[in-house]
Amino acid sequence: MAGAPIKVGILFSQTGVTSATERGMSDATLFAIEQVNAAGGINGREIVPFLLDPGSQPDAYYDLANKLLVEFGVKIIFGCYMSSSRKAALRAVERQNGLLCYPAQYEGFEYSHASIMNNALKNPQVSKLVAVGLRDVCQQEMEAIFNSNDRIVGYFDEQMK
Repeated sequence: MAGAPIKVGILFSQTGVTSATERGMSDATLFAIEQVNAAGGINGREIVPFLLDPGSQPDAYYDLANKLLVEFGVKIIFGCYMSSSRKAALRAVERQNGLLCYPAQYEGFEYSHASIMNNALKNPQVSKLVAVGLRDVCQQEMEAIFNSNDRIVGYFDEQMK
């Protein structure tokens, strides 16, 4: 492959109480990287993973995320399973201008410019937020709702009471 490799961190526990779940996540991540590399990488650049084991200890996620970003030079980390581990890793990722891809469903209204979180739209609290945002709806927004094939749901005042 041509070009400098793309270094990525993988921060899933291989040991400890959450390892049964996190090993599956790390295996899936490594499999996806293998598939991308087998297809020629990203713009001809190989993805090189660095896997570290936080041992299911929330405090270790911060230290190891920092190590991946500073010592290994990665800019993106795939990892974490629990909220406590995500929050710990995210502190390092935000400080080092990295990106955390968090594959587990998250449970709240949290935002970070340095993360991609999964399943936020399935959170019931988000539909309440959207409902409030639609109180002053215009014709174009109504058309978007009706033409969305049920991807957008509109809640109106009488439904919210």
